[in-house]
Amino acid sequence: WNGHWIGDPEVYRTKEEVELWKTKCPIKRLEKYLINNNITTEEELLRIEKEVIAEMDNAEKFALESLEPNPDTALDYVYF
Repeated sequence: WNGHWIGDPEVYRTKEEVELWKTKCPIKRLEKYLINNNITTEEELLRIEKEVIAEMDNAEKFALESLEPNPDTALDYVYF
């Protein structure tokens, strides 16, 4: 629901459009479907969410604590 970058003024869409798309959120719709069809529970989805957040936090910590890449290889495997 945010812009393309921090500080993006988001002048390309109205607040009403953003609110409309929030009601169509595919993630929330899938969660509701899974719960309503007894495929999973809200508790299980919350457990998965916590697990994912922990994994992302660990990845961020690893990145912040890692050394800067060697300038000679920093662009390896980057295609432009």
